[in-house]
Amino acid sequence: MRSRLRNPLSTIVTIADFVQTILTSVKNGDSLSQLTEAEGMLNLIHDSSTRMFKLIAQILQSSQTGSGKLQLARSIADLYPIALSAVRENFSQAERKVQKILFSGDSDLFAHVAADCIREIFDNLISNAVKYSPKGKKLRLKFVIISRLIGAKKQLFFRCATKVKG
Repeated sequence: MRSRLRNPLSTIVTIADFVQTILTSVKNGDSLSQLTEAEGMLNLIHDSSTRMFKLIAQILQSSQTGSGKLQLARSIADLYPIALSAVRENFSQAERKVQKILFSGDSDLFAHVAADCIREIFDNLISNAVKYSPKGKKLRLKFVIISRLIGAKKQLFFRCATKVKG
């Protein structure tokens, strides 16, 4: 649970620092084209804080009911854009370590999942790949779904393969 709160907060702090650096350089007469980059990063801050707000609301609701269990709202979701958004949110942390994230995955991967929870799982996997990989390396992230028949149910497994290059 702690990492589910820590990852969006870490992203907010990292990107806010980066935006502040960009705005300082623009004030000092550097290129105004950096403002577009800052605007994109502010959108990431907005998305991270929204995710964090929803998670806190879920925690409060579960403690109110006394069950201690989060209620998951499952629906059919396309996993590729969910994974891609998690990758984008970790770019700034990778840049701080002079790393480059190379992402690939099967597009049009649909599954009946709690999209918010899957998003947090992807974010945690990518954040850990950045955190525990050496500085100055390329990180190849490939998300693949492996479908297996277990008993009478079809189960989906996620594999995040990280190869450090360079």
